[in-house]
Amino acid sequence: MGAISSAPAFPAYVAYEDSIIAIGFAFQRDLSAANTHTITAHFRNKTGSNLSGVTMQAAAQKYMNLKVKAQSGPNLAPNAQDLT
Repeated sequence: MGAISSAPAFPAYVAYEDSIIAIGFAFQRDLSAANTHTITAHFRNKTGSNLSGVTMQAAAQKYMNLKVKAQSGPNLAPNAQDLT
């Protein structure tokens, strides 16, 4: 994927939140490649304990080309953010 140019972006938002974890998404559009968008998931551990085994799955319509990069790790430290 090419470099992401500065394009108007959709605002980031928190899609799920409870007393343990918050999951949010940030969106960017790649101006150098037609119809290419980057969606980054962010996870935040809201507890004082380690969270392990954090995973995410994604699916897309058949006409879409989905590329999923490996997450930065399966564990979240206490009160930590930015497992992407």
